[in-house]
Amino acid sequence: MNMKKTIAILLTLTFLATGAFAFKAMRNSVKLTASAVVSAVPGYFHGILFSSDSNYDGVINVYDNATTANGRRLMVGLNIKSTSTTDRERAISFDPPVPYFNGLYYELTATNGDSAVPTKLNAMVYYNTEK
Repeated sequence: MNMKKTIAILLTLTFLATGAFAFKAMRNSVKLTASAVVSAVPGYFHGILFSSDSNYDGVINVYDNATTANGRRLMVGLNIKSTSTTDRERAISFDPPVPYFNGLYYELTATNGDSAVPTKLNAMVYYNTEK
């Protein structure tokens, strides 16, 4: 085996051994019916699956923040409007995923003043963390 092949093989094995290609499994939050912290460590935001029951409307924001609805928005003002009396589900995904550096905070706001709206709107956030 010549020297160039040996060096190339050694560099490839070293690169693979560092974990650069380590698989990071995507996670999902529990069913969210109110604003909540999804992750308190850096990672990647892959998307969101949300559903609404009947004619309840709301707005979803996702922030790069580990504690509150503040800071850099990863998803801005997604309006949820139901036009049916049956459950409605929608999904939004990002490819490539959106990196976040401080944490992941999900915010749900009712838009029609009905206090029952947060329990009628729910979401599942998909993400993975670097740790």
